[in-house]
Amino acid sequence: MHSTDAMIILINAFSLEGVIADKQGNLAHLFGGDFNFASAELDPGTIRFSAQLDGLFVGHKDIARRLLEANLSGVETGAGAVAPDPVGSGLYALVDTVDVTGLEADDFRLRVVDFMLYVEYWRAEGIGELRAAMRREKAERNSTQEAVVVRA
Repeated sequence: MHSTDAMIILINAFSLEGVIADKQGNLAHLFGGDFNFASAELDPGTIRFSAQLDGLFVGHKDIARRLLEANLSGVETGAGAVAPDPVGSGLYALVDTVDVTGLEADDFRLRVVDFMLYVEYWRAEGIGELRAAMRREKAERNSTQEAVVVRA
């Protein structure tokens, strides 16, 4: 399969909302459905998916640290990784780069489904869990700073 074949599968399966150039100059197709995502042909054998993680802005160091932990384990990202959105939204996105050479159409469709399941996890639970963990860490830091040591 070539990346063009993969794009045709996506165009037939999802509502094409638009086409833009991403930050690297690649043509990114914007798809709608249960959630929006972008797909770009990086070369004749490679497709990149990306889906923005709403409210997770690039530049917040506590968010970056937690997302790097998610990338390290892979449990929360699958074959992809959380990275700055390649489309240039200023948000973090789940990004998955797929080598489609040698893939059959059904195998490619399974990769799309897998990507969508991880995006759904981040939107339904992951973002909320990340924010709750950050609030707990902040409260712990604040309570430690408020502790007073009295020596006799």
